Amino acid sequence: MTPIIDSHLHFWDMSRFKIPEIESYERLKRNFSLSDAARAMKNLNVKKIVYMEVNLIQEQKYSEAEYIRRVCEQDDNPICAAFVGGNPLSYSFRDYTSLFKGSPYIKGVRHVLHPPEVKRGYCLEREFVENVRFLGELGLRFCICMRPSELGDAVKLAELCPETSFILDHCGNGAPAIVNGSIGEDEYGMDIFKHDRGQWMRDIEQLAKRENVVCKISGLLFKTDPDSISPEFLAPAINHCLDAFGADRVMFGSNWPVCTLAASYETCVEVLLEVVKSRGEEFKRKLFYENVERFYEL
Repeated sequence: MTPIIDSHLHFWDMSRFKIPEIESYERLKRNFSLSDAARAMKNLNVKKIVYMEVNLIQEQKYSEAEYIRRVCEQDDNPICAAFVGGNPLSYSFRDYTSLFKGSPYIKGVRHVLHPPEVKRGYCLEREFVENVRFLGELGLRFCICMRPSELGDAVKLAELCPETSFILDHCGNGAPAIVNGSIGEDEYGMDIFKHDRGQWMRDIEQLAKRENVVCKISGLLFKTDPDSISPEFLAPAINHCLDAFGADRVMFGSNWPVCTLAASYETCVEVLLEVVKSRGEEFKRKLFYENVERFYEL
């Protein structure tokens, strides 16, 4: 079986942390543990997992970072590294992120930019840019997770921070239903994720020209009708990212348990394997294992 390092997996304990983003999804409003994750991937060859922060309230971000660092130190689970939450416009951002310099476990920071209250251009404010540059000085990476209609801002951010490494989450939140042209852009009720197919494709291509950006093939099941999930349906969005970024700058991420709103962990892997089956074994090894190992220095 294809060995896997999952570059994007969550788990949470609702008695420990407050997670605003799951409030809109009844199926996610429960605890999801590492034991649950193990059951979800039991038929797969998942060797390692990179934890992704869960967009906690600001007051709990450090607690989450300390908690996941302790999990990474233990030998009884596959979590080998993590991205922690942090707002580059927070007054304490530099002191906070400096704590992770040289950490063998904390590989970078993410600040989710797609909530409705986040104004357009937020990531291009001067202090935001300067602090993302500071991440590069620390040897830490920054995850781009934003509205697909604003990916042009991500292009500018990557240009302004050439010494910082970036990871584009979820194929830039490009919706397969729009990307493959199966329905019109104006008919798809994606709220803040609504976007223009052509503009998304051009922005992905522009981001791919920045050598300090890699793309996570993840999150495509979010806002996707479960009845539509198939290799044929997802292939146009996936292949556009794979072709733009190339074999050495793409990586698999499950986005579990968020993916369970539409399909199982196993289905995520099976569909992606089917989409890339013609690209060969070397490509699959890079996508599912080698690239994340190298890029995150695991």
